[in-house]
Amino acid sequence: MVYLGMSTKTKRYRTKSSKVYCSEKVCCAQDNTEAVWDCEECESKSCNDCKNYIHARPNKAGHILKEITPIPPEQLCSIASKCQEKNFADIWCDDCSNTFCLRCNDTFHSINSKRRSHRRLTLKDYLARKIALEATRHREMVDEDSGEFESLELALERSIMNDACEKTTSTETPHVVSKSTPDLHHEDDDGSLKFVSVFDNDSDLPKPVKASSDLLPSQQVGENQQRSQLTSSTHSDKSEFSSLPNGMDKFDSALQDFDDRLGLHIEDERFKDCQSFILIDNHEAIRVKDVNELVDKLGCGADQDVKFVSIFGNTGDGKSHTLNHTFFGGKEVFSTSSDQKSCTVGVWAAFNPLLQAVFLDTEGLLGISDNENQRTRLLLKVLAISDVIIYRTRAERLHNDLYRFLGDASEAFMNYFQADLEKVSRKHDSNIHDLGPVAVIFHETTHTDVLSGKDANTPELQLRTGFQKLSRDLKAFAELKYVATKTTRPPTDFKILETAICQQLKDFSKRSPRKPAILFETLQVLNSKFSGDIETETALTFPDQYFTCKSVCLSCGVRCLRSMNHSEDHFSKKRCKFQHQFENKIYLCKKCVDNGEEDCLVLPKTSASEDGVWLGLVKYAASGYVLECRKCGIIYRSRQYWFGNTDPDRGNAVVKTEIRHVWPGLNTNLQGTHNAARRLIDGVHSITDVISSFSAKPTKMMSDWFNDQIAPTYWKPNSEILECHQCKTSFADNDSKHHCRRCGEGFCDECTHYRRLVPERGWGGLEVRVCEKCCKTDPNSDSTGSEGEVPQVTARKVAEGVTGTIGLVKNAVDYPLEYIKDSARPSYWIPDDKIKQCCVCEKNFNYKLKVHHCRACGLGVCSDCSKTSKPVPSRGWDHEVRICDNCANMPCL
Repeated sequence: MVYLGMSTKTKRYRTKSSKVYCSEKVCCAQDNTEAVWDCEECESKSCNDCKNYIHARPNKAGHILKEITPIPPEQLCSIASKCQEKNFADIWCDDCSNTFCLRCNDTFHSINSKRRSHRRLTLKDYLARKIALEATRHREMVDEDSGEFESLELALERSIMNDACEKTTSTETPHVVSKSTPDLHHEDDDGSLKFVSVFDNDSDLPKPVKASSDLLPSQQVGENQQRSQLTSSTHSDKSEFSSLPNGMDKFDSALQDFDDRLGLHIEDERFKDCQSFILIDNHEAIRVKDVNELVDKLGCGADQDVKFVSIFGNTGDGKSHTLNHTFFGGKEVFSTSSDQKSCTVGVWAAFNPLLQAVFLDTEGLLGISDNENQRTRLLLKVLAISDVIIYRTRAERLHNDLYRFLGDASEAFMNYFQADLEKVSRKHDSNIHDLGPVAVIFHETTHTDVLSGKDANTPELQLRTGFQKLSRDLKAFAELKYVATKTTRPPTDFKILETAICQQLKDFSKRSPRKPAILFETLQVLNSKFSGDIETETALTFPDQYFTCKSVCLSCGVRCLRSMNHSEDHFSKKRCKFQHQFENKIYLCKKCVDNGEEDCLVLPKTSASEDGVWLGLVKYAASGYVLECRKCGIIYRSRQYWFGNTDPDRGNAVVKTEIRHVWPGLNTNLQGTHNAARRLIDGVHSITDVISSFSAKPTKMMSDWFNDQIAPTYWKPNSEILECHQCKTSFADNDSKHHCRRCGEGFCDECTHYRRLVPERGWGGLEVRVCEKCCKTDPNSDSTGSEGEVPQVTARKVAEGVTGTIGLVKNAVDYPLEYIKDSARPSYWIPDDKIKQCCVCEKNFNYKLKVHHCRACGLGVCSDCSKTSKPVPSRGWDHEVRICDNCANMPCL
């Protein structure tokens, strides 16, 4: 047994008062009026005056009021008449046979008093001694003949029920000195009184007995089950008892078990319906389908305003245990485990109806994970949606991982998340004054002292100094709070953490409550923007790879700084390097740059915008390429003089050079498009188009009339042919109509691809076009010939020969052009052999659907999807050229 005492120099007391004051304070006669009534529906305690006033209202008239039961006298300081606060007892005095609070103990047993030599010990040690004496006394009272006696457990429980106090010890623990001599006390040099063991050694202690099956169970069970076991236990054989271990300090575990059996750690019934569910799994996938499912799992209203509290920390620091015992009355809402594996994977959520808050439990840092970077990015998303974050650390000294995590999280929050959170906030008119959450650091130690404020050096200021030493900033957080406790003996006191979080939940000056729908929408926004595979190993806690585009410059190898899945142009702050293969050096008009103009890009071209195709080519051959500014006109020609020509960026420079990045999938040749050869081919095509205009669409009506004039009499006129005689396909204005040389009806091209001799119609000994029906007719049965039709047939044959000759001229030009046009293709054009379908309508190309190139994007497009013509100066096309419908709708073209 160890006796304890306190030095008279100690002036601070942590004694707990038994008074319960009125929490309503509406009609109280004075400031500190004691409460008399307890209303569970109002969740408040009130005095008589406040009770009569408040519960006289119709909406509260039906509330059930319970009168507050007075505290038993044996649990209070025995001189309560002089203890104004009616404190709970902390000290027992053997000489006075009374209990004292710490304050009254110092008053009655001061150094100047004769009672300073009294033997005193803490109330918990006194109860331990009483257990041992009760066990010894119980053994002596046993009736050996009948074997009937009161259960030892019931005797011990009855003894503790009579003397137990709700508060058995104080944090102001007196100094402990243990001696083996029989002296009960001695005085130090400073006059302070020290207490020592009342027994010479452990062998002097009484040795109580216990029942092997019922006394001090090792596992905690329910209170009702324990009481049923205790009342039903009877023993008839005295040999079933054995002695407890020597030493009164061995009763500590016994007292803890009896505390459990007395219901001191029973779960709070108010949280019996609270349960957690997984909100986001470890692959960053949201596990609730919509807002309604989220509200149903939380157990709150869809229009209910709540705050969101999340907890972070290293694995094994007891984050789930902290949430359970701080905000859910000890109920295991968030699962805990004694295994080495992490008991929390992903993000779990639970709603506290009393605090109107949603608590988020996260996976611990520094734990084993398939992708640690993905887990860290998930934690940052949770941090971004939280109103209050708790960083739980159980270490003797604060580690660097705390400073690095919060510091890097602050920087990432400001760079990547703040803009999106502001958009969601404005959309829902959320009154969030400061978008950053409040950071609360909960620090628990066992042996070392926690941070304490000395003079103006508060714990928060010491923490900020640590962040500055590691070059970290906390500008993203609205406030930094430090909450600490020193746990020399379990369990941990979470009251100080609960008080700090409750204060933040009631404070709306920094963060206002939000509806669950805002949380769900914010998660969706962040997940859609920051998702996808990331590298498994990085040096930084929150590197750019978590959030930025994967594109890398082909010239210098830097990464794009835009967010993932962005729609803007690629961007990087670093300067690029010039490479000849990409020609990524561009020219800017010097005069426009000096005047502050931004859009002043100039490109080397074969001809000026005012020159035609052929004239531009002639000037190019004589004077070289040209640089033309949109506003300043022609500013440079490469061979303007016979000699002494300089580069445009040297001497009297007319341009400024700039090295730009070359991003994959975009234009990889920035210094001009080198389309001189293609412009020449387009000019030749224009000539062939004039030659072939004889049978082109503008002259279709004239050709039909001319063909009808020279057609045989048995041919149906073109004006009367509206559809194919066989497949009934209607003819458009520009569709070609073909006549069967035997029957004279009008057909489409597919229905007249048959050939046979038709001498009876005057077509001689050559196979001519016929329909399918006439092709299958027996030639011997034909009787449709007429000699009078031969001249008209001859006129038709002559006309077809003329048309064929003109077609041969066009083909003679087209065939070599087809061979050389690929070599003349601009660098950004997709080769013809790689184009399979139209980039707009996605129709497959065939011999009927011809391939065209969009002059803006270089992709393959059909004629129906490229009817728009616009200049494309950025590609070197100053006159109107063919562009696809996709590029035609782009405003920046």
